[in-house]
Order: sequence, then structure tokens, then C-alpha cells
Amino acid sequence: MNAMLWILTLALFPQSQILAQQQGCELIIELSEKSREARVRPVGEDYSQCLVSETALGEGIKNQLNAWADLDWTVRSVNLGRAINYPWLVDFLIEASLASTDWDIHKGRSLSGGDNRFVSRILSEPVFIRRLQAFFEGSPYTVIAVNVEKVLIGDSTVHHSDLSKSEKVPFDAQVRLIIEYQEIKTKP
Repeated sequence: MNAMLWILTLALFPQSQILAQQQGCELIIELSEKSREARVRPVGEDYSQCLVSETALGEGIKNQLNAWADLDWTVRSVNLGRAINYPWLVDFLIEASLASTDWDIHKGRSLSGGDNRFVSRILSEPVFIRRLQAFFEGSPYTVIAVNVEKVLIGDSTVHHSDLSKSEKVPFDAQVRLIIEYQEIKTKP
């Protein structure tokens, strides 16, 4: 990471830490007391090539949970940034969209509400929430929902080679995990 950019990041987010380094990319987490949000950012020379595995994200968040416990405020959300940096998330979104009766694959739009709402609902399904909750296992944080904005719809063949060019699915969005802090009760 460019040294000047890292200094600027530390000035704006004094709680910033590098979570992981892989293939010319660094996974950085920033904490903002003002917004009570953790922000995960993959950073590299070619941003689009910074792909974060489910394992790397999970390990990065788990490594931060002890530091979060020392804060005098609770984290309310984890902003992941763009979905395209998380191929496992995009795969789930495409598969779930193709299986949904609420998605028109030929027009590339939701049949019941807006695209943002549709994608938020898909990513907040219990099966996916359980996957995300594994990142917070043993901590007082619980994933309660996934919110998205700026959903992008496109030709699914770019992301899923078994499909035809006429099938349009959501493949990218700004993704935020909504988390809740609950005191861990210990037995007397």
C-alpha cells in the first residue's frame, strides 16, 4: 500500500489495521466511532483483482473481535464495500437470484419492489446469515441483516459460465452487514 495513503487512512481512521495480505492486495479494516461502523477495504494496484475469500474475511474479522471488545462503543455494522471483491458472495447472490420467483432474469429486475430491496432480502436469508455469523462465532456480535445499495445488474455469463447471455442478474452492490451487540451471559 502506498505509504502516503496508509498515513492518510490512519489519520482519518486511527483504529485502522491491515487484516491480511494476498496476491498484491491488502485487506484493511477501519473503525469509525462516529458512524460506529467497521469498514473492510481490499486495497491494491488493481482494485478489481483484489478478491477476498470467505476464509480470509472470516479470519480477518475474528482477529478483530478482541480489539472491538476493548472499545468503549459497540460496532453496529461492517461495510464490506463492493460485492465483486467477494466471489463467494457474488456466487450466492447469482444462484439465489436465478432460483427466485421474484426475479425476472430476462428483464433483469425485481418483480416485488426495488433491486436494492430484493438483493438485501436474498443476502439476509437465514442460510446466508448463518454463513456470515460464523465470522462472529464466540463473540457478543450477531449478524441480523444485510443491507445493500447501488445494485448492478448484468449479463450473468460474465460471472457464471453455465448461463445464457440473455439472463440478467444482480452481480454487484455496496454491501453492509448489520450487527447487534448482546452481552454474553456467564453462568454463576
